[in-house]
Amino acid sequence: MAKHKVMQAKYHSIRGRAAWRKCKVGSRQMSSDDLNQSMETDEPVCKPLYVVRPVCLTPPPEQFETEDGASHILTRQLWMEIFSFLTPYQINVCMEVCKVWNEWCIDPQLWKTLSLARLSPLKPEALRGIVRRQPLSLNLTGTNISHKQLAWLLPRLPNLEELYLGRSSWSAVTALASSNCPLLQVLDLQWVSGVEDGILELLCSHLDEHRPGLVDDRSKLRDLKKLHLTGSDITDKGLSCLIPCMSSLSVLDISYCGGLTDAGLREMVNETSPIAKSLIELNVSGCRKLTDEFLPDLRHCPKLKKVVAHSCPLFTKDEWEAFSREFGVEICFTKPRGRPT
Repeated sequence: MAKHKVMQAKYHSIRGRAAWRKCKVGSRQMSSDDLNQSMETDEPVCKPLYVVRPVCLTPPPEQFETEDGASHILTRQLWMEIFSFLTPYQINVCMEVCKVWNEWCIDPQLWKTLSLARLSPLKPEALRGIVRRQPLSLNLTGTNISHKQLAWLLPRLPNLEELYLGRSSWSAVTALASSNCPLLQVLDLQWVSGVEDGILELLCSHLDEHRPGLVDDRSKLRDLKKLHLTGSDITDKGLSCLIPCMSSLSVLDISYCGGLTDAGLREMVNETSPIAKSLIELNVSGCRKLTDEFLPDLRHCPKLKKVVAHSCPLFTKDEWEAFSREFGVEICFTKPRGRPT
């Protein structure tokens, strides 16, 4: 009787039938009768790690009732126009008024841009709030988001277009190399510690997943239009990884990447490079190893409109001004103070 009571207590304390099958009482395995009896019960397999409120299947009401039971004169469409002028903080306050306003204020039209910059650490409540609002642009700069959190968040934001991960860790950035990552158009990795050639190669290479239903194994960053890599540790090898992957790239920020040389820039903007055909704006500020040798290769970029080249001691002002007059490209050029090192 005592052994039977112990077995029942262990069964009710373990979640899931699979774990319960492995439970032993002493050295004795559970009998087949007990196993068949357990399969007939309605015990849940496991509980989800994060609870996310599902999308409302029924349309929200068009009006809400006042205290006297009558419908308010303003309709939902007019209220949505009013809510569009409010700040995110004010919208969150309106969500606490009543259930109807809570449904109206959670509409993704009011949350196209969501910023949680410098909110650290990110708690599960904040992640659930992001999923409920379904933003198109998400700013997580300075939040120190972990790889596990970002890997959980990205599959639940299928419409995400812009992602800002400035001052995060390289381990969190590796979550982008997944088939569950949405097709981003803007990616900001400014001053992310540890972003080297291997990280870019991982992000730009084909997906190393073989799960059922995966048809397209190309990188999820293939539709990027803006990429910011300020302060990263990449070299010419990492820059070459972008060429076959990002054929739609129009804005590239590689400022303060001290490992880049003229050879890497010339390879990126040569005649056969797809990036050269779509590049509109280029920022090479603080790249102290660059010289004027790659300047003639910029003529292979027919759409180029602006080049930012601050704090580059080996650049010649006269050469850049002549290039600007000849091709009509805006040049933002200032030399650093002191002697070049």
